[in-house]
Amino acid sequence: MTRPITLRVLFDVTRLQARAGFATPTGIDRVDLAYLEALHAQPGVELHLVRIDAFGPHLLAAQETTRVLESLSRRTPANASASTSFDVLWRWLQTPAASPPPAPVPAIASRTAAKPRARRWLDRPMAHLRLRRLVEHHGRPRCLYLNTSHGQSYRAVLARWLHRTRIPAVFFIHDLLPIDFPEFNRAAEPRRHVARIRTASECAGHVLVNSEVTGRVLRDYLAAAGWRVPPITVLPLGVGEEFRRDASAAIEPPAVPYFVVLGTIEPRKNHALLLRVWRRLAASSDAPRLVILGRRGWNNESVFRVLDGDRTLHGHVVEWQGIDDAGLRTLLQGARALLAPSFAEGYHLPVVEALSLGTPVLASDIAAHREVAGPYAELLGPEDEEAWSTAIREYAAGSSARRAARHQRSHGFEPVRWPAHLAAALAVLEQAAREI
Repeated sequence: MTRPITLRVLFDVTRLQARAGFATPTGIDRVDLAYLEALHAQPGVELHLVRIDAFGPHLLAAQETTRVLESLSRRTPANASASTSFDVLWRWLQTPAASPPPAPVPAIASRTAAKPRARRWLDRPMAHLRLRRLVEHHGRPRCLYLNTSHGQSYRAVLARWLHRTRIPAVFFIHDLLPIDFPEFNRAAEPRRHVARIRTASECAGHVLVNSEVTGRVLRDYLAAAGWRVPPITVLPLGVGEEFRRDASAAIEPPAVPYFVVLGTIEPRKNHALLLRVWRRLAASSDAPRLVILGRRGWNNESVFRVLDGDRTLHGHVVEWQGIDDAGLRTLLQGARALLAPSFAEGYHLPVVEALSLGTPVLASDIAAHREVAGPYAELLGPEDEEAWSTAIREYAAGSSARRAARHQRSHGFEPVRWPAHLAAALAVLEQAAREI
């Protein structure tokens, strides 16, 4: 017997629309996709996709939701180019130390030439009137707006719509970094993030956060601003099954040891520290390699100049992107460590994913890393170049006792898995929908 529909979820896909086509999902991408897939499969939940723009929310036709979901889950057509991208990088990592770095795979540089089906569906005109009819009769079953990605929630039109319709809303707040660290962001982003937080304060029946750190910072900010503090639940992000430790899938490490740093190349991620370290390491004959996995971001021209023109780093540092989860898993398994020297984070999912695979982690000693990695990662000051240089040199050594001890300790790490996270989140959504 089919379970009756008890909850309609209006899921905001605005950010996923912009991100469709990238082979390597960010942490927020992973959250969006996990919630979408879980809600679509959940008995008793009717899922509707909405997009926010300057004119307000727009609804995707119900019969198109499944097609969009399938396309987003497969992340086509990026898979073929992502596999090629990984193969090219992996072959280079097997070469001798003096080998020149590979040229990027051209197909990964552009996502517009072959527009993914998800993007094509999401670009179609959405029906504002259908959305109006849906929410005007939301008494049975209950209706709820869900935003898990920040996205366009800074737009005043969203707050006005939520006030007018009295639809319960749940927001996932990943961090307050644009407010607390404006120097690391685009000029408009701090103002926009203040607006996002205010919308959540005014409209949210409930707020989800990824860590105690984010929850504490959010409460303090709202209290200092004199704004309403909605109920807040901490739900650490889940880790996918592809990042599960498996002894049968052990990777034979290349002869030249390498490290990985994963994330957008932006000032907050502190790539500049690693480039200074690798300038020092490059002078030795046994220098390890550094794989910088991520697209270029903003306000980081000095780092880009080093990546583009510093011949000292040639053959030692490679900048790459467009690798899918299967390639990322292999890359992390073969690495001497994941490096995460960030100045600030709200959670930092790559650290958790690496530890889940048993890959050692060298991370900055900041509150988020202390919370999510605890004693399993080795934490260093984000500005202590000498400490990072020494640790990387010692981890690179084939008989490194320091790395072996950290690797052994990581085997005790047990991450939250997506099913547990999403079960807890669904309980919050159902409660929020009742409290209208």
